[in-house]
Amino acid sequence: MPDTKGSLTPPPEPMMQWRLVVAFLAMGAVLFLSPYFYKRFAPPAPAPAAQQQPAAKPAQPATSAAAEPAAAPAAVPERAPGKRAARKPAPVRAVAASQEETVVIDTSLYRVVLSNRGATVRSWVLKKYRDGAGKPLDLVAPGASQSAYPFALAFRKEKPAADLNSALFLAQAASDGLGVDFEYSDANVAARKSFRFDRNSYLSQFSSEVTQGAAGLPHLIEWRGGFGDAALPNAASQQRTVSYDLASGKLNTRNVGAAKDGPVTDTGAYSFAGVEDSYFAAVFLSQADGPVELRTLSDNVPGAAGTGAHPHVGAAVGGGARNRF
Repeated sequence: MPDTKGSLTPPPEPMMQWRLVVAFLAMGAVLFLSPYFYKRFAPPAPAPAAQQQPAAKPAQPATSAAAEPAAAPAAVPERAPGKRAARKPAPVRAVAASQEETVVIDTSLYRVVLSNRGATVRSWVLKKYRDGAGKPLDLVAPGASQSAYPFALAFRKEKPAADLNSALFLAQAASDGLGVDFEYSDANVAARKSFRFDRNSYLSQFSSEVTQGAAGLPHLIEWRGGFGDAALPNAASQQRTVSYDLASGKLNTRNVGAAKDGPVTDTGAYSFAGVEDSYFAAVFLSQADGPVELRTLSDNVPGAAGTGAHPHVGAAVGGGARNRF
């Protein structure tokens, strides 16, 4: 017969093994099923930005704390919606001299006298040449004062509100005695002229600029009332305007008769343009791109030694609001 005691008490070792097996199965079930239950009951993740529904109001741009003003203004004047506040133009200062004065440029080749009235040339004497009367040759004709002194301004269309040819410019001479800058402004019309000379060369530099308000005014530089040796017999008939056209490779001239019925204007790609007589020339070499305008004029002025009035040629060169020669 089997042992009654042994049949009622199971062996301890197999029971322990079954418990271990059940424990491992439970742990495996937990590890296996946990992700499933987490996904099922966890709150949904936020959708990507591209899939989100648009907000009811447009987002306002973020502003850093450093960009915020330290304090709000005490009061801001109200204005009608849709209108901008009027912007005041910058004030323009008035510049002018109190009296007429002259500036003398003295080089080894010539002596030039400039006046601040109109910032013009009153005399241009060549030291190494003499006129028909044996005197130092002055290229500025005696009758120039009755028309306009050399380097006076002429305007193409619109004339400025101020008469710049009689205005008293403020003169600033260069420290080396070889140049002078002229400036004038009445707080509306402004003009500048600059002369620069070389001690040992006939080549000099000149620039001009005219504005009215904020707009530039195109203008020309004049040399009127005759040019060159006025002591020569029948000097006026030997004076003419001259230009060299780069496009055609041609030298063009016009005598005073061409302008007997009024000024005659020529425009072209001129390497130089100005006025001449039989022996001398005063020509402007443009330093700017674009065409150059040459105006031929007739001025009825007296000749040298008190002779009667005769037509004398005049020239005006330029055309820009800024001119550099």
